[in-house]
Amino acid sequence: MKLTMDLVLVLSLLFVTVASSSGLADITGDATCDNQMSFYADGVLYSGANDDSWPRSSPVSIPGDTQVVAVKCVDHGVVGGIKLALSNGIKTDATWKCSATYEEGWNLPGFDDSAWGNAVLASYNWGSNPPSLNGKASWIWTSGYRGEDLIVYCRRVIVVNGGWSDWSEWYSYGPCKACCGTGRINQWRSRTCTNPAPGPGGAGCVGSRYEFRQADCQSGACRDRCPANTVKYFPYPGDRRRFCQCDNRVAKPMNCGPGTVWNQNYWTCVHDTHCGSASLHTADQTDCTKFYKCVLGRPVGDAISCPEGLAFNPNSGNCDVIASVLEC
Repeated sequence: MKLTMDLVLVLSLLFVTVASSSGLADITGDATCDNQMSFYADGVLYSGANDDSWPRSSPVSIPGDTQVVAVKCVDHGVVGGIKLALSNGIKTDATWKCSATYEEGWNLPGFDDSAWGNAVLASYNWGSNPPSLNGKASWIWTSGYRGEDLIVYCRRVIVVNGGWSDWSEWYSYGPCKACCGTGRINQWRSRTCTNPAPGPGGAGCVGSRYEFRQADCQSGACRDRCPANTVKYFPYPGDRRRFCQCDNRVAKPMNCGPGTVWNQNYWTCVHDTHCGSASLHTADQTDCTKFYKCVLGRPVGDAISCPEGLAFNPNSGNCDVIASVLEC
């Protein structure tokens, strides 16, 4: 029974694959050590199948956003060595950091390995073993690779440069630049530097986070409001400080000058004269559904809202159905 459980353990460690949450392709490769190997990615054990069999390598597959690969190796004497090569270009060489002293968190991102020495290329003849790594990487260890250091911890930081996510959908801002018919509207979309996010020492993303454009927008058919080859104007819905100018069957919003409002009778912007001498009410110049009471020729108090579904008709001086109020 014990034999069976040991076999299951060895097989489970022989090839371990954990899906990367980043969406990046997994990093794959081969690793071995003389003699007992424990292979880690960001502190997670992924393979430990080379016990006493350094001439063969173990296949490894780790998440594409891994920041640190690390190997603990136990040597049984004579000479020690670690050898691996990964699909992202990482391989055992003198850029690795190695130590014969165990420290908490040694295999995790963020661990300070500045006091560790660079790996030593072990000058010992292992021949062409393992075949899967022949010519692809160097055997490394501490300077005590000839039996002085029997347990060694080596690590390599993977510099992860930032990558852009997919663009978001387009979002509109501001009004459709047409009172009716097909107009143009401003739009924007964004992306984030999270695919992957830059790792320690990695470069950020190049380019803009935002993109802008103008797109077609619809604001209702113009029909007879904008006949072809005819210059025509009409009030901008809900705002007397603007008006609509017809141009080739499309009505474009225009702004009146400061302190003026649109007058449909004269087809021009005029200065606001407020109450007439005999007027009891006057229109709110910014909201066609509101009006003011007039006292001695001047508007007084707060704006009064017409009942729901009605608008103030300046011609009659009363609230009327919206369809009868040209300014609205």
